[in-house]
Amino acid sequence: MTVRDLTWGDGEVRLTFSMDAEDRIRLTGFLAGRPLGAFDRSLPLVEIITADRSKNAGSRYDATELGLDLRYVAHRTASDDRGEVLEVDLRDQVSALRATVRYSLRAGSGVLSSSVTLAHAGSAPAIPVLFVSSLVLGDDAWDCDSTTIHLADNDWLAEARWRSGSFAEFGEPEVDMAAHFGASPRGSLARIGRGTWSTGEHLPMGAMEFPGGDTLLWQVESNGGWRWELSQGPASRPAGSLRLVTSGPSDVEHQWSIVLDDGDEFVTPVTTFAWSTDGFEGALARLTEHRRADRRRYAGDAGLPLIYNDYMNTLNADPTTEKLLPLIAAAGSVGAEIFVVDAGWYSDEPGWWDSVGAWEASTTRFPGGFDEIFHAIRAQGMTPGLWLEPEVVGIHSPVASTLPDDAFFGRHGSRLASSGRYQQDFRHPAVVSRMNAVIDRLVAAYGLGYLKFDYNINPASGTDHHAVSPGEGLLAASRAYLDWIDALHERHPQLIVENCASGGMRSDWLTVSRFALLSTSDQQDALRCAPIAAAATTMVPPEQAGVWSYPQHGMADAVTTVTLANSVLRRPILSGHLDHMTEAELDRVREFVAAHKSVRDELPVLQSTWPLGLPGWEDSWIAAGLVGIRGGYLTVWRRDADSPERVSIPVGRLLPPGGRRVERVFPRDADGGWEIVGDTLEISLPAPSAVVLRFR
Repeated sequence: MTVRDLTWGDGEVRLTFSMDAEDRIRLTGFLAGRPLGAFDRSLPLVEIITADRSKNAGSRYDATELGLDLRYVAHRTASDDRGEVLEVDLRDQVSALRATVRYSLRAGSGVLSSSVTLAHAGSAPAIPVLFVSSLVLGDDAWDCDSTTIHLADNDWLAEARWRSGSFAEFGEPEVDMAAHFGASPRGSLARIGRGTWSTGEHLPMGAMEFPGGDTLLWQVESNGGWRWELSQGPASRPAGSLRLVTSGPSDVEHQWSIVLDDGDEFVTPVTTFAWSTDGFEGALARLTEHRRADRRRYAGDAGLPLIYNDYMNTLNADPTTEKLLPLIAAAGSVGAEIFVVDAGWYSDEPGWWDSVGAWEASTTRFPGGFDEIFHAIRAQGMTPGLWLEPEVVGIHSPVASTLPDDAFFGRHGSRLASSGRYQQDFRHPAVVSRMNAVIDRLVAAYGLGYLKFDYNINPASGTDHHAVSPGEGLLAASRAYLDWIDALHERHPQLIVENCASGGMRSDWLTVSRFALLSTSDQQDALRCAPIAAAATTMVPPEQAGVWSYPQHGMADAVTTVTLANSVLRRPILSGHLDHMTEAELDRVREFVAAHKSVRDELPVLQSTWPLGLPGWEDSWIAAGLVGIRGGYLTVWRRDADSPERVSIPVGRLLPPGGRRVERVFPRDADGGWEIVGDTLEISLPAPSAVVLRFR
């Protein structure tokens, strides 16, 4: 058998391929000079399921019949905005299906992105497609017993809950297939994102950390359904060896299918992975730099201006002129730079949930006119901001009768209602035209420099309007929404736009990369917010990690300290009834504002570290830091009085060469005590409390 080889990449990531005499091509390695083991050559470059070409029984998606039989046609290299590009063209022997696997790599980054384009290249019968992968990898050294797997559950008010364990500890024990006729196991460890809340159950991320610290960390970049799985190889491979398959939506999990006819194409969502020899934190540092290079830049957001929003634990969607004016004055007095009027501004009635959509300001809430509010904001030297939920129309809104049925998500010819609302479909020109007019009117009328885009429904599997399946409709409509966001930025380049979906229900990178910041959670309990704030930088870089701080008059000093400390090293979204506070309470808020402003210029170059490990939801002690070349910062929380009063925290990563000085950033009068002994911070704190420290 003649074998032909292909090599592409750089000194960090280098893909090697081999082809047999029948032009079947396999990936045989992906690291430059650091092979982990015998790469799994039994895997194709892409996994595909069609109506007549299936996979093995069970829930896994590796080694599909059609994928294994694809043949090499050609390859080419190029460059794009993600770096260097390799495209490998493949053909199916049986049908007119063609596949192009596309890899892109930023030189020296240790980060690679992968996607697949399927095309119907002939006049043969149409091809119903039920699944196509974005990335396929496997290595015999990826042993299910010795490999530590990291994954993150994500739920409303409980976002970014990372867990670590072995394959067996996550419910998939190693099974020896040697006695079972060479078969493959049928199960897999899978995480899935469904519906329009792309991260309503899990983050689209995962990692494998191998003995010695080598780590592969991945993210699936899809806002319309995604999946990743780890599964064990067949009996022909060493027992317990792992395979990774990632994808966008699938038929079984998302009711997704497409039909490719002559000339049709489909492009999968991208999967990006980062490789590091320095554990999870090293891989995340590389992924963070990739995200920073990949995200849209906001001219208006230069300097990371401090945001005040009237919602959380404050007006709670019930704004009026009488309530807002003193809040605006108080927010300006403590140093806020943006003031956002949140939900409720558009309704004369308290029960506005199912009547939204026109986005016209209430006259009863603002008898002197809504523009009076924004004049007051500007008079305090702040940028005006406004909350909006652009994708929804209430079922009782007059707008619902002005748009055709196919301007909304629908099933079987009927509009699809979710929580008393309809979902607009941004594939429809009437939706795009109407929402462009709404945004342009609001920006012009009130001089807005900031918009908070919220999203609070999740309409099932999608829409079958203009689609052969609900999942196809969902993916296409979700992509069209992001196209609308891109066009909005082109029309209003100075506008800062925040991504919120009931907090962090849309934390997929495809979405977040288009926004200035992510609202990471709606959690209103300061102590429960702490682990979310600590883990927020796994979802986004710290300068995009929007974290609420909501001090109140009469709040216990310790809780006030915790809620403010939560966001010092993140992107604060300040709230709370500042207008009810005493001068002493306001001084604490001013101290917080000054503390954050003293560090914010460094945030875009710092990397995350968790010296006590990624935070657990019930952890009593939590430590989350940011590391730079001149030293680092660390927030330490003690949440539970039953926990040890003193802990030892390894801080070697945070200490600059020769540096052993630790300074208090916030609060200036923190209780407790600490000292550095060698590379360890010995710290004692009362409970509950938190402190932010600087290492120089």
